[in-house]
Amino acid sequence: MTQTGDIFFTPPGEADMPVIPEWLYRGANAFAVHSLFHTMNVLNQMRHRDSERYLQVEVMRDVDYGTGQRLDIWRPVVEHDRALPVMLFVHGGGFRTMSKRTHWFFARTFARMGFVVCSVDYRMGRAHRFPEPLEDVATAFEWVCDHIESHGGDLSRLVFAGESAGANLILALTALCTREPDASQGYPEWARRVYEREVVPTAILPMCGVLQVSDPERHRRRGVSALVMGPLVDAHTSYLGDDEALVSGGFRELADPLCVFENHLGEGNWRTLPEMMLNVGGLDPLVDDSERLARVWPKSKVKMKTYKWSGHSFMAFMWMSNAQHCWSDMADFLRDSHVLEDHYSERKLLAS
Repeated sequence: MTQTGDIFFTPPGEADMPVIPEWLYRGANAFAVHSLFHTMNVLNQMRHRDSERYLQVEVMRDVDYGTGQRLDIWRPVVEHDRALPVMLFVHGGGFRTMSKRTHWFFARTFARMGFVVCSVDYRMGRAHRFPEPLEDVATAFEWVCDHIESHGGDLSRLVFAGESAGANLILALTALCTREPDASQGYPEWARRVYEREVVPTAILPMCGVLQVSDPERHRRRGVSALVMGPLVDAHTSYLGDDEALVSGGFRELADPLCVFENHLGEGNWRTLPEMMLNVGGLDPLVDDSERLARVWPKSKVKMKTYKWSGHSFMAFMWMSNAQHCWSDMADFLRDSHVLEDHYSERKLLAS
């Protein structure tokens, strides 16, 4: 069974399944993912309803960073004789859902490690396709450069972190920081300004990233089931629409930041790349994206860890052992990268 006028849809490869409205099939996928994160959010809030006091973390909410979107600033309440490392964190959600509120526990945990965390909202959905989400994240980066010192942050110890779609955006932002823009490639002013800042993160954490949005059919060719294909196609449609030419090269290739590094890392002028840790579940359909990125990154600067029997965004299930191991591994990586100091114990953090 095939699509008919984009009205009805049978999941590909499931010819024996009944025809259902496409809007219902896609909507059910999005609703299931969104509901899962909101449920986890509520459970975490119930478990840590006094967390901002008991865990010695404070938060300044809804700071306008310049595009009409907002960020939250999380930081530990500590007496310290020097500025703290800085993190720009970008949530996931397939470019169509979620927010800094659904991912508050990511920001809180990084703050408990010792970071001043700027957790960013950005424009999403089919009304705000590429490059609008990336423009928002780039503008948030500029805000961090201009203002984070007044919030106790040390910009020389800057980390980008993002989950799923957020991993795509922070990897694209890393490309803007490190690759000199070609004037002939149609880079907008806001993208050129990122490079002109001459600020490169010390480390990046792309978690379970959808690092290539175009050609979602590549997942089906690898044997991904029709049920899982729905959210992957939705991410493509939300960010790129149906126009594959968006990622044919030049500036628009940044919608697929993995391809930027695969295709151009040996060309032109690149600044020194940051250290990178890739965390992904062994059952995540996006594991291939992370493996491809690990192969092209300088070997001395990349660490990849695949967690068996774990699916997409598994690190959000913070009560599970694999998630706790992942958070401890990230803390170790950040200490080894000389971003974090040793005055925080991650095992103590996660036991609270």
